[in-house]
Amino acid sequence: MNSLLKVKDQAFNGDPAIAFVSGGPFLGKSRLIDEVAAEASSDGFTVLKSFRTSLDSFTSFFPLRQIVATAMMKVASTDRGEDFDSEVAAADYLVDQDIFKKTDRVNIGSIVPQVADAQLLSLLSGLNPKARTKSIVDSMMKILKLLNPLLIIL
Repeated sequence: MNSLLKVKDQAFNGDPAIAFVSGGPFLGKSRLIDEVAAEASSDGFTVLKSFRTSLDSFTSFFPLRQIVATAMMKVASTDRGEDFDSEVAAADYLVDQDIFKKTDRVNIGSIVPQVADAQLLSLLSGLNPKARTKSIVDSMMKILKLLNPLLIIL
């Protein structure tokens, strides 16, 4: 717990950090992470969590799906002052406010498929995997940087 809290404090002071928690089943990893997340939230962090399941496996970026969807809705909600009820509405708002360009919406559609239709997603098919991943990360950073301080749990 102390090690994770040190990492959180380091990040809060402007020095981004990564921590890995691993171990066998039933050792308390989830409880430990939940406690750190609760403390980070009380310190003003935006906490984004993703727990992957086989239901999310229809996109190659499925571990990030919950993170990106939640981040989009938080940015749009904070900016507008009201909660958004869908990723699609949040994406529309982010494009309308020039936080996202239409190409960002397509990139994010690789992770959160409901925000871009198949025709738009086909635009990404011509990119090599490295260029595609870079484009997706660039689009993700546009929303994640607006949520600092930020704790992401995968």
